[in-house]
Amino acid sequence: MLLGAEHVHGYFLPFIHYVGEAANGEYVTDNVCRLFRNDERIKFRGTIHEEAANSIWALADGKIAYAALPVQHYGYLEDELRRKYKTARNLKLIHEALRHDPASLPLHYALGTEYYQPGEYGTAADVLLPLLKSAPADPGYFADIYLKTAYALHSSGRAEEAKAVYKEGLKCEK
Repeated sequence: MLLGAEHVHGYFLPFIHYVGEAANGEYVTDNVCRLFRNDERIKFRGTIHEEAANSIWALADGKIAYAALPVQHYGYLEDELRRKYKTARNLKLIHEALRHDPASLPLHYALGTEYYQPGEYGTAADVLLPLLKSAPADPGYFADIYLKTAYALHSSGRAEEAKAVYKEGLKCEK
């Protein structure tokens, strides 16, 4: 049914990333374009947190919609992070990729998210806040940057900045 909409090339899906000790505990969310047409022009790109959204947006008529099909992800549970040294590995990959593409919005978003997930909210806020001025206003990516930025600001004791981001984010939803 979703792929029957010929004017849509892909869909953002809500991801539920479980964090902490158990899968029934805390989680963070974001929307990721993981459902898309079988089209040779649409490819996963990136050094880390590979994504297909940018290749869709590069199409002349590329459109990404939202589909409420939640995906449960367990890769950020404590045991899995320890087993794979995932946070350190991801930070190293992101910083290396940023040396080659310092203006990359997806890489800066990935960096902010890497700090956000383990609760390093002050650092996450500092990385995510500048992205609000340059992120594309789509139903998946943009809302998530606002939510993570506002929450990170609030959690790091920057309540007034958080309030301003919440208010600005609400304006964008209308």
